[in-house]
Amino acid sequence: NKCPTGITTQDPRLESALDPIVKSERVANFHKATVHAATEIISAAGCKSSSEISPEQFFRRDSGIHVRSFSDMDDSYFPLLSPGVLLDEKRLQEVPGKARQWWVAGGELYWKTKDAQL
Repeated sequence: NKCPTGITTQDPRLESALDPIVKSERVANFHKATVHAATEIISAAGCKSSSEISPEQFFRRDSGIHVRSFSDMDDSYFPLLSPGVLLDEKRLQEVPGKARQWWVAGGELYWKTKDAQL
């Protein structure tokens, strides 16, 4: 219930206020801004496309003075996935443990919430 556009809310009160015409414009603007921000990050990393992005180019501050490359972190947090692997249940076993658990749990939560509305 924290969707910035209000479209994916599960709260009936918020859902009843949905104006598809206005929301569609807002979603389009949000998407455009998100894509713009992503291209800015890609460019700032010295890349020409998202396919050139790698964990070595991004860092996380562990404390006030220490930083760590995402490539130095546990691979189970940021696994390299084959194209389409999350869209094919037969291939889901190719996804490393934690990432697969997060993906499956998210799907189960979605369907549980959707079923509760019906």
